[in-house]
Amino acid sequence: MANTYLSDLVSSALTGPVGATGPIGIGATGPIGLGATGIVKPWAPLTADYNANNNDRLIADTTNGSFNIYLPATPNTGSYVQITDGNDWSVNRLIVKRNGSSIENNNDDLALTVKGVTVEFIYSGTTWQVTATTGAKGSAGATGIIPQTYESISKNLNTYPYTITRSGNLVSYITYTTPNGNYVKNYYYIQGVLSYVTISGAPLGSSVYTKTLNYTSGVITSVSYSVV
Repeated sequence: MANTYLSDLVSSALTGPVGATGPIGIGATGPIGLGATGIVKPWAPLTADYNANNNDRLIADTTNGSFNIYLPATPNTGSYVQITDGNDWSVNRLIVKRNGSSIENNNDDLALTVKGVTVEFIYSGTTWQVTATTGAKGSAGATGIIPQTYESISKNLNTYPYTITRSGNLVSYITYTTPNGNYVKNYYYIQGVLSYVTISGAPLGSSVYTKTLNYTSGVITSVSYSVV
């Protein structure tokens, strides 16, 4: 409602001397409105060793030689680190250091040696899960869909409730409960070192997807996939 002044109510009055001009009324300045800050970080270029932070997005250029990226030492469940090839990892590899946590429940660092790939590390609460996508390439062969299918299933399973079964300090298998039925991710080791992981379950019928880790001098140098 607008203010009502005395001059609005009195149509006429005896003429008197003009009074002094009153001070200009100034209201208090309101607070500046701030919207929520987005959590997606911009891509940051790297050419040397770096300690990654939760939710970093990094362009790792190994043109001048290999270097290390250290995963966050205190990750939160759901934290991620994205790393994309800044030139050609097949010439100079990038080493991702686990920095106290495991990678796919494996206590080895990960060597990235594939050109043009983007790798995402997602912390499940117990280990860093790894997914990868590649840039534009030529026509894929008939088996090219297998890695994509495995990684898609693996990533989606992390959004559902799960229980972990261990043998000593090693994860034997993880059971995921989904609306379509249960999935099971089995972990297989050779002399205590993770060798391959399988995904099976009622929604997949009789199909079993396998991810095999290949090592050189104790470092993962490549990953292969199959389905039976």
